[in-house]
Amino acid sequence: MLHWYRSLSGKPLKTGIPSNPEDQKQAQQKTESWVQLAQVRHSLVCSVQKDFIMRTLFFLALAAALFGGLPTFAEEWQDRVSKVDTQEFEVRGVRKISHEEALEMLANNVKFVDVRRAVQYNLSHIPGSVNLELKTQFDETALQNLITKDDPVVFYCSDKQCYRSAHASAQAAFWGYTNVAYFAGGFTDWIGSGYPTD
Repeated sequence: MLHWYRSLSGKPLKTGIPSNPEDQKQAQQKTESWVQLAQVRHSLVCSVQKDFIMRTLFFLALAAALFGGLPTFAEEWQDRVSKVDTQEFEVRGVRKISHEEALEMLANNVKFVDVRRAVQYNLSHIPGSVNLELKTQFDETALQNLITKDDPVVFYCSDKQCYRSAHASAQAAFWGYTNVAYFAGGFTDWIGSGYPTD
């Protein structure tokens, strides 16, 4: 049975299943035409997507060839830092040291890097330490000017909850420094132990 409806333009529209064979044949041809059109459209969309993917891969390969590796979209050193239940930081691939170990390393002329703000460093610091404020002075070039990648180095900041020395230690390890120590207790632990300061 055929049903007639009016479209928005006012023209009548046929819906339902045609009863005579001629109408059925026309309906089948229209359906096949629509299916073919949908297949062509799908093929075009897939072609455009494939072209986009190929171009992206090409530019990534070009970047790898020109710059010695694929670009990183996140700073991987941050993956090395985590906070434990005691509110202290842990740094994967970096040795965490106590105040006793820090004192021993200072006696062995290991380089200490204070990553606190300059105003804090100028008030008082561990003797012989160098101030590289994390947010304004600390970068790969500044560290290269201070030590080689195999030299031992100790990073410290204010206390166990200070993130600066954890981040500096993680970055140094990420840059390829092989003998990085993280003095988690920091300057508070140092002066609390009665050790000398400058």
